[in-house]
Amino acid sequence: MKNRFIITTTDTIENCPIKRYIDTICSNIVIGTNVFSDFAASVTDFFGGRSGSYKRKLQIIYNEASKELKQKAINLGANAIVGFKVDFDEISSRDKSMFMVSVSGTACIIEKNDEDIKAVDCHSQISSIDLQKEIQRRYIVSQIKKSSPICKEWVEFLLENPQIEIVEDLIKRYISLDVNYNSNEVTNIKQILSVIPANHIIPFVYKYFKYKKNKRFD
Repeated sequence: MKNRFIITTTDTIENCPIKRYIDTICSNIVIGTNVFSDFAASVTDFFGGRSGSYKRKLQIIYNEASKELKQKAINLGANAIVGFKVDFDEISSRDKSMFMVSVSGTACIIEKNDEDIKAVDCHSQISSIDLQKEIQRRYIVSQIKKSSPICKEWVEFLLENPQIEIVEDLIKRYISLDVNYNSNEVTNIKQILSVIPANHIIPFVYKYFKYKKNKRFD
């Protein structure tokens, strides 16, 4: 246990005082756009919680990034990383688009107390879930911007994870729909917009309803 390397999302480790902060470190893994096509291909199983192979791929991506981060810390003489976090970004160049996963934290030396080190490496599970959620979010946003029909699973996700960037797309779609023939789509849009703060909705309502009377938002 004395040689156990600790990584935690918190800034401190209970009963393990930080003796010295060494440096802030980071590691990046770049993923090809095929990760999104893979997601699209298994979207039904993914939302149903059955896409084990896809989740394993995400775990591998995360593990590679965190493994490199850990090695950087060890090379600096650290025995722990605090403030561990995962960030996501999209890199575009000409006609190519890549997805980058970044992990970072502060390498430090702590005074270990074996009896009090419990479940501090649960960051792996948490972060892979974050990665899974981010790719799921990007897929749903891209499909809505392409005017794909909104399904129940997307509504559930967006109710838990509101996305400001699709507000304008939803309002434009809303006013173009015939409520008599697209009742499900209208209902889905209203549900998604219901969790968005009004200050993000009102400017677009004025913009697109300025010359059109429509009482569906009442």
